[in-house]
Amino acid sequence: MENGFELSLQCGGTSDAFTFEGGSLMIGRDPSCEVVIDAEGVELHHASLMLEGTKIQVEDLTGGHKTFVNGYDISGRVEVECPATVQMGPAVLRVKVVEAAPDAHKAESGRMIFTMCASPGGAQAEAAEPTEEMLLGMGPRSASVQVRYALGKEIARGGMGRIYTGEDPQLKRVVAVKVSNVSSGGDPRFAREAEVLGNLPHPNIIPIHAMGEDEDGFPFYSMKLVKGQTLKDVIRHLRDGDAGAKKTYTRVRLLTVFRKICDAMAFAHSKGILHRDLKPENVMVGEFGEVLVMDWGLAKKMGEKDPLAADGAAVAVPASGASEDFGLTLDGQVVGTPQYMSPEQAEGRLIEIDERADIYSMGAILYSILTLRPPVEADTLDELLSKVKSGQITSMTTKRSWVESGKKLPGKPQEMGAEVPEALRAVTRKAMSLEKEKRYQTVEEFAADIDAYLSGRATQAEHAGALRQLVLLMQRHKSVTALLVLILIGAAAFTVQLIASERVASENAYIAEENAKKAAKERENARGKAAEANLALVEAAERDLDGEEMQRRLAEVPKDLRDQKWEYLNAKLESAEVSAEAKDNSHWTAMVQHPQKPGVLVTLQANGWVRTLDLKKQGGGIEDLCRVDTTNLNDVLALSRDGSKAAVLRHQKDKGVVKASLIEVVQLAGGKKIAELKLPPVRVMQLTFSADGASLLCVYKTQSEEVWHVEMRNFQNAVQWERANEFGVWAEISEKGEAVHMYSERTGTERNGILILDAKTGALQRTLARPGVWGPFLMSASAQLSSTFVAKVDCTSVVGIHPSGRFLRRYETATGKLIFENRVQGVNTIAALPDSGIIVTLGQRSDRCVVLQYWHQDTGLLVKSMPLLGNMKGGWRLVVHPKTGDVAVVNGKKLRAWNFQPSKPVTTLMSQSRGFDFLGEPWRLARISGNGSESAVEIFDTRLTDYLKKPLAVFKSPELNAGKLVASKDGAVVAVKSHATGKVRFYRRKGNTYEETFKGSPPFIPPNWALNADGSRLWTGAGVYDTISGKEVCRMNREGLDVPQNVSGASDWVDGKTIVEIVLIKADWEGAPEDAVERAMVLWDAETGARTLRVDAPDANGLCISPDGRQICEAGNDMRLRLRNGKTLAVEREFRAHDAPISDVEWHPKLPLLVSSSEDLTVRVWNLNDGHLVEELHGIASQAEQRAERVAWSPDGRTLAVAAGGNQTVGFYEMASTKPKPQAGAPAPPKPAPVPPR
Repeated sequence: MENGFELSLQCGGTSDAFTFEGGSLMIGRDPSCEVVIDAEGVELHHASLMLEGTKIQVEDLTGGHKTFVNGYDISGRVEVECPATVQMGPAVLRVKVVEAAPDAHKAESGRMIFTMCASPGGAQAEAAEPTEEMLLGMGPRSASVQVRYALGKEIARGGMGRIYTGEDPQLKRVVAVKVSNVSSGGDPRFAREAEVLGNLPHPNIIPIHAMGEDEDGFPFYSMKLVKGQTLKDVIRHLRDGDAGAKKTYTRVRLLTVFRKICDAMAFAHSKGILHRDLKPENVMVGEFGEVLVMDWGLAKKMGEKDPLAADGAAVAVPASGASEDFGLTLDGQVVGTPQYMSPEQAEGRLIEIDERADIYSMGAILYSILTLRPPVEADTLDELLSKVKSGQITSMTTKRSWVESGKKLPGKPQEMGAEVPEALRAVTRKAMSLEKEKRYQTVEEFAADIDAYLSGRATQAEHAGALRQLVLLMQRHKSVTALLVLILIGAAAFTVQLIASERVASENAYIAEENAKKAAKERENARGKAAEANLALVEAAERDLDGEEMQRRLAEVPKDLRDQKWEYLNAKLESAEVSAEAKDNSHWTAMVQHPQKPGVLVTLQANGWVRTLDLKKQGGGIEDLCRVDTTNLNDVLALSRDGSKAAVLRHQKDKGVVKASLIEVVQLAGGKKIAELKLPPVRVMQLTFSADGASLLCVYKTQSEEVWHVEMRNFQNAVQWERANEFGVWAEISEKGEAVHMYSERTGTERNGILILDAKTGALQRTLARPGVWGPFLMSASAQLSSTFVAKVDCTSVVGIHPSGRFLRRYETATGKLIFENRVQGVNTIAALPDSGIIVTLGQRSDRCVVLQYWHQDTGLLVKSMPLLGNMKGGWRLVVHPKTGDVAVVNGKKLRAWNFQPSKPVTTLMSQSRGFDFLGEPWRLARISGNGSESAVEIFDTRLTDYLKKPLAVFKSPELNAGKLVASKDGAVVAVKSHATGKVRFYRRKGNTYEETFKGSPPFIPPNWALNADGSRLWTGAGVYDTISGKEVCRMNREGLDVPQNVSGASDWVDGKTIVEIVLIKADWEGAPEDAVERAMVLWDAETGARTLRVDAPDANGLCISPDGRQICEAGNDMRLRLRNGKTLAVEREFRAHDAPISDVEWHPKLPLLVSSSEDLTVRVWNLNDGHLVEELHGIASQAEQRAERVAWSPDGRTLAVAAGGNQTVGFYEMASTKPKPQAGAPAPPKPAPVPPR
């Protein structure tokens, strides 16, 4: 006969067995499971089993660390050979292969319903201690540990046992095996340590693998073998001056090790476990940075009677004057290691020991890390215990020599005070306070102060004042520190000069008057510097998306000093394009998009009014539609697709108790009731009209159930179809209306993932995902699941927020493949703009700051961030209108809205970013096309309909791959340089075509490459060359100069005789290293090759020249545009333009406009008359490498060409800011020339 499986289940005091032919089983507390275990510690759906052949597949459904297979905690799915043991909370299931079924429960009709309570009567029991068979998954208790593990050398020994290396033959891995010194039952600490480790699955706590007894009855257990050294050894090496240790274990590295100890102990305390013997010797630091807390033999569960006291152990304190090692662990009434134990432990007050005793010991470990010494020293153990009891901690600032084992060791005393910062001393003192009420009350508080120190913030322990916090703020934002120092120097100078002025003024009235004027000027300068300092702090807060700090610092800038930079930063907080307030002082409770009116929302207010709100109108253009009864009105609103009907939800109550829930369907215009549907008391409800508007898709959870119901009801309240007992449901009707897309967490091959249902019958058509394939990224059973989950229209992928609100993830639905993952801040609301390809999130940054962010839905690229002042607890809502790209954020009675539609080019052209140019006319273009042997220069007349097939000229050249092309302003000359060979070819216009006039190999200094206005001269960085003959006009002396890498537009002709270039030059400031360089801007004489001027330009990243040659615009890495004088290079004006370094800039040929591109993925047009932004292109890149690398205006200034990196595409955009404004009575403007299609 075929093999079957015998399954025996034990839980608490109950056990039973049954046979199973094979297949899948679901185990959990849910009554729908095949095996129901009603016990604490067992999840609703805990695990699924697949039994086939001689193997068993086990999948943990809890998220990890709650299901054990053969003693190993698992997450996800594993497969093992039978026999095997599976533990779920207190329940232990043993599975083995059999040929014939014994007398036990058998599956009936291929399905089995098996229910077990934790104990007779259904009482729930404590989690059972794992048995040896469960842990080992193998033979009887008499199995030899030597045979089982092939023991190797002894690597450690202690009071409880010895530790050997061993090899696990089953998993083929090297482990550590600890064998007790006494036979079974002789040392309860050994079993207790194994039990504790088995219940503390954490990456910083040594994991136990298996447990048993050898043939002589000595208990043993195996655990992970960590190759490394103890923290005690690390400290000893540092104290001995080991060079390798000093290089590896810096203070930051040691604090990182300590931080992981905090993580381990915080987890143990959360499980109610105290360690009671924390010391450097019990912390292992692995070769690869892993940190593990060891030796849990003295561990105790909080609230339980102390096991050592219960054993009646005597006080094991050596006699006075004995020379025992003070680092050894004591048990009995004094539990722990003297130099690291808390005062209450030293006094034997075991009943008072709680988490704060461990926190004291952690403080002692921190003391040792910082000073390389233990915190308490003495000549005898009695003296040592006395000092611990009285809190006599050795000062961290005194000179002293090392004491170990009661003996002073030779060596020079060390001065520790200069090495330990006051902040860390304060943290250590607080943790080691004599009174435990003054210590940190939780490990989390302790760890928070360590994190604060590591991040440069003030710790709670040091009680830092305003000055200290200011110093730390400056250290965290070093980019503004120099500015602040200058302000202080300027203020001090002002004070000195002011005093001098007043002294002289008393002697001479005339001088006094002059000095008063000077003082006023100095005072004004000081005000200006203070304003600059505040704006620098605003920029620092902006980078941290700290809207609260931005608002505070912006307000401190005097109104008369609020310049363009202030307005730019203030716009980050006041960025809404449309603002509106609810009418009647009644807050909004629900908002949905109007299905027929783009950009219009339909709103429901607490006073029952249903109104429209136009996101295109300032103030919202609010209009009344109807008013519904407010009696027990809920915050649910749905609209039919034709916009004629609305549905709202209310409750029927009797003496405050909800007896039923009613769905009211009304005419949107006027509010006439059409239908009323009655349901059981509903806790959460999602409503959607069917495509024909005659039925409602109802997704709800009743007040008495944890499961969801999905129903299609008509207006006669008849249920057309339903799906009950679902979990974590979200549903929507497809765009065509023929299907329902439903997400469900219902376990089973057809009930988990995205389900496609027939909208009329509810029949399952297909499933787009298998169970559990995505992992825990949705908020199960949340009140608004749709707020944490969005799917593409075709449901091929899903984007969701991890339950922690810290990760935005996109998965492929069919395979569960993770497409992208981004870290976010406290996000709890998500929406999609599918037509724009954008995901919108709303999250909490701080108590008073919310952050709205846009992400590219395909790549997860962060497109834009906006800090908003407020708190999510105030009932914030995120509403979008997908068709128009409108995004609204609602908080009570206030609404702010933005429109985000990615800019679309009129057409595109395939070309490299530096491989195209306009040729004097907006309709004449040149480009480098093709690759390798197919590369060529093509010149087009875009007025022709088939210009791509009929170019004006084609010059094939295989050497032009990845080359550069530049044209003179009049388009008469085109120069092309080969990247591979460095050869240059010149083409000159002849009639309506072009002919090659010269080719050669003049020396080049990349990336320099520019023709003068008429094309008669070419600048190469090395020199200037005649474009007709190719002869050198002049050569530049570049001694001491270099060029910066990845600079866009590093040089250009200012006029016919002068060239400007961004260069790297040797730093000449005092104390500069030999190889130090800095950026500068230089002017060259194009006739002699002489360098005529040099100015510092530390942030220069690109440049362009005004059409009249009078000004040079510098694109800055510091996000600013600077207008420099074309002859003196003096900065005449500058303004903030972007949120990341600027990659390119171009002057408009006719209007006072500048266009700039940036690494913030935007292209912006600026009005030079007032420095204000007039137009912006955004959403033009889906990946960072696709950002705009080059921008260029057409000669008539009506079209903007944007060359994107990565995909070799140039997009052509018609800019609204450059369109001529029609005048009354004026003829219609001529039709713009066409631009190239793809």
